[in-house]
Amino acid sequence: MLLDRGLLERAGNVYRLTGAVEDLEVPQSLHALIAARLDGLRPDARRVLQDAAVLGKTFTLDALAAISAMPAVQLEPVLVELVRKEVLSLQSDPRSPERGQYGFLQDLVKRVAYETVSKRDRKQKHLAVAAWFESSWGGEEADVVEVLAAHYLEAYNLAPHDPDAEQVKERAADVLSQAGERAASLAANAEAERYFLKAAELAGASTRQADLLDNAGAAAWKTGRADAASQLWERAIEMYESDGKTHAAARVSAQIAKVESWRGHGDQALRRMERAYAVLANDPPDADLALLADALGARHFFMGDAEQAMSLNGKALDIAEALWLPDVLSRALNTRAAILRRTGHYEEALALFEHALRLALYNDLQEAACRAYNNLADAYSGRDRYLDALPLLRDLLTLARKVGDRIYERSTITELTHVLMFVGEWDEATELASSIPESELHEAGGELLSLLTFAETYVHRGQLQEFQKLLSVLERMAVSDDMQERSAYLAARACVRRAMGEFDDALSDAEKAVEAGLKMGGAQQQALKTALVEALESAFSLASYTKVRELLGWIDGLPPGERPRYLQAQAARFRARLRATGGIVDVEPAFTEAEETFTEIGMPFWSAVTRLEHTEWLIANGRDIEAGALLADATRTFERLQARPWLDRSMKSAPAAVVAS
Repeated sequence: MLLDRGLLERAGNVYRLTGAVEDLEVPQSLHALIAARLDGLRPDARRVLQDAAVLGKTFTLDALAAISAMPAVQLEPVLVELVRKEVLSLQSDPRSPERGQYGFLQDLVKRVAYETVSKRDRKQKHLAVAAWFESSWGGEEADVVEVLAAHYLEAYNLAPHDPDAEQVKERAADVLSQAGERAASLAANAEAERYFLKAAELAGASTRQADLLDNAGAAAWKTGRADAASQLWERAIEMYESDGKTHAAARVSAQIAKVESWRGHGDQALRRMERAYAVLANDPPDADLALLADALGARHFFMGDAEQAMSLNGKALDIAEALWLPDVLSRALNTRAAILRRTGHYEEALALFEHALRLALYNDLQEAACRAYNNLADAYSGRDRYLDALPLLRDLLTLARKVGDRIYERSTITELTHVLMFVGEWDEATELASSIPESELHEAGGELLSLLTFAETYVHRGQLQEFQKLLSVLERMAVSDDMQERSAYLAARACVRRAMGEFDDALSDAEKAVEAGLKMGGAQQQALKTALVEALESAFSLASYTKVRELLGWIDGLPPGERPRYLQAQAARFRARLRATGGIVDVEPAFTEAEETFTEIGMPFWSAVTRLEHTEWLIANGRDIEAGALLADATRTFERLQARPWLDRSMKSAPAAVVAS
């Protein structure tokens, strides 16, 4: 039969399959042959085989005894006889986890034995098997849940018109739903989605189906499949609305808004969330309203309306405090801290971020903890405390992987890359960045922001094509409603354009990035810091020293508490270069200030850049001997980081310094 169907071919003295063998109909002659053999068995042996066939290809003595009319002590000799007749086998290998299990030697024998049982009896036996599994295993272990559900479903299919049919099918849905919840708790989100979808197919009531589809959508979202999540949530909304469950429909609609925000459609997300909020606000305050108030406040903030954001965040905190909702409380404290940070209250924001993290960890709120880790690390980075941010991000990456949240995992990877870039661990940063497949780069959303900052290393390593490729993948961010995304993209494009010699365009992009960044708050944002440096570099390349002075004046005009030390060091570096262009002798103090500050905040690359520029100034002023040590230190750093353009530039200064020394 396999040969006739082209599924088997001869290769020398053996036959090999040419493809997958799907379910095959048993020819009547073979069916009759097997049935005749079964008829030749003693009646009790034939009944044992029929019961065993209901259990499946393999089974245990205890399971067989649970559904058989014979006790285990009477079953054993019958099973020994069937093993001897090579109808069954017994696993006796002491190393095997299946030791003691019996199994059919041929699946066709099992099938024929199963089909010789009446449908009515098969149904009862399937229910008996399911009851035995539940009593023996509690219906919790992942390896039996599908088997358990399959027995309930088969019992339903055998008699779909029986009075208890719907009850049996609902029980199968319940078991699969429990399996989904268990899988989700173990971070097996793809498995959870599959279980919830299977359960939804069996659930009778539309509201029950909607609940399961909602859960499936949440699982899909965690695996990073945003489109699949949206589709599942849309189906859930339709079912809720058909049952008049407007509260539940609004809650799920807010979940879709999360996807829209992630896609960069901030206006669209805002409108959806406001519609949902109008529905939930008519009901008594609960966790759904509090979560949405917090999320809506965050969306207003990212759209540039800090006042409305603070008002909605206060509403969320009021509900969370009154009803004691630690999950909402941790999230809302995070949002409030983010708003405070952008309005100049940096230390207050740090305190709230830290408490939000403690609250999440103490109450084992993993998703809230992910958010708190992320925001606290970002706040440390904003204060140029990269060495403090690093362990937080490593903990976050471990947690994101533990809970199976692919979006947070990608976000953390990208955040880690830019922190590792600043602290001089470029190889690890590059390895992490390359761990995100290109397919995911196309599908991902705002969690890739920090990857744009890390991509500066491509310029510093002379790998412009890699940077341009990344920019083309993330081009949608250039017109995003989200100011944070737009600022990050424009700053990155300015970096590439300057490296290509397009200084006017680079300066334009950099200034637009600064403008977009300022709408989000102060100078602590990484994109804004990057944009300012690119603007200064481009202005220098254009010999537009008036623009250089204007930009330096802006940095100097920042209040001391709002001026990042990174910008302070960059301003000192550019001030030294500006003085050098004007022939001013008093240049070194500014270079020295920049070198020391970069070293103190743990930025070896920028420290090396400043030393190289200091070296070039010393040589230009006939002080070759003093340049040797500075140049050697800078060169070692460029070699370690494989910063080829900078290494080539340092080599041009090397002859003068070496000859002098």
